[in-house]
Amino acid sequence: MYSRESKAIKPPGEFFAIAIVGGKTKENLGSILRLALNYGASAVFLVGCRYRRVPTDTLNTAGSLPVIECDELPRIVGVTHVYVELGDGCESLEDFKHPKRALYIVGPEDGTLTVPEGKKCVFVPTVGSLNQAMAVCTLLWDRKMKLRKEGL
Repeated sequence: MYSRESKAIKPPGEFFAIAIVGGKTKENLGSILRLALNYGASAVFLVGCRYRRVPTDTLNTAGSLPVIECDELPRIVGVTHVYVELGDGCESLEDFKHPKRALYIVGPEDGTLTVPEGKKCVFVPTVGSLNQAMAVCTLLWDRKMKLRKEGL
């Protein structure tokens, strides 16, 4: 079941979650939810998304993984915010070292994220831009492979 949260979250142990900002299509969200579940995400946050029901979530992810609707980015204690965005000052995913405890913040396909000063920002090196689901897929695969190489 989808839920609404507004209080600070303090997760124990290893943690990574995905925050989808301004999501637009249910097809992308269904794919992102399946990816999050299959790659072991701790939660998915839907920040200002433009839809409610997700018929493409064929795994019923919301029954196995917290899917939390919110109006702003969640306050999660002890995690590194990693913005996924095209833009100046962002590091290529090829060279990026994933934090063990992270909140990956993925912006809208038809807009951009404002990356606060001093926060980590990473981009997926492609010729053009990717939709949200493809960006999340590439990001989570990269995380899994790099952390596996580190023995984590």
